Amino acid sequence: MSKQNVRMRNDFRCRRVFDFSRLGKWHQAALHSILIKIKVRWKRTMKYQRMSEKQKDELRQAALRMRFRTTTPTAKSYKHSSYALIAATLNLTAYEVQHICRKALRPAKKVTDEQLVRRLDQVHLDFLLSPVTLEQWAGLSLKERTVRFHRRFTDKRIAVTSLRRLYLRNGVKRKKVRQEKAMPPGSRIKFAQNCKNLLATLAEVRR
Repeated sequence: MSKQNVRMRNDFRCRRVFDFSRLGKWHQAALHSILIKIKVRWKRTMKYQRMSEKQKDELRQAALRMRFRTTTPTAKSYKHSSYALIAATLNLTAYEVQHICRKALRPAKKVTDEQLVRRLDQVHLDFLLSPVTLEQWAGLSLKERTVRFHRRFTDKRIAVTSLRRLYLRNGVKRKKVRQEKAMPPGSRIKFAQNCKNLLATLAEVRR
């Protein structure tokens, strides 16, 4: 096959792939905006698994809209486009499109009570990474810190490995802290009085 025939064939495929005349106006506008946003390129530069979460979400929505005309398909949803057509349009492989579509059809797993207990919110993360908390827990081990955290938030738990990953992710390092022995108030008053008496005794001796 000559280069001219290959070029003509590719041009025909491009016109065929981007022909959205069969879709409704709403689906045409939605797909067009998604394709412009993700900047579809014919030259493949990055694998789907290595993309950012934002890019994955945009490609996932585009693939589901082309396949089922909705982002929340069911087992009874009609399949409008093939995997090959969607893969050529979104610059993905047919296996990646198949994975996206089949994963969307799976029933959502119920979140167990144990997962809810270990799912931390931003409030809990702010408490663990707070400078005040880190200063108060300076001499404690990771195990002791998880116990202190559960005592503060009784409905939440955190594992030692999860706390360690959180510290590593946010650059929290263990370092030596200068500690001073605190003197009780009564002993401090008594010490000050003894110092005054000693100074008075020395002054009398010098006379």
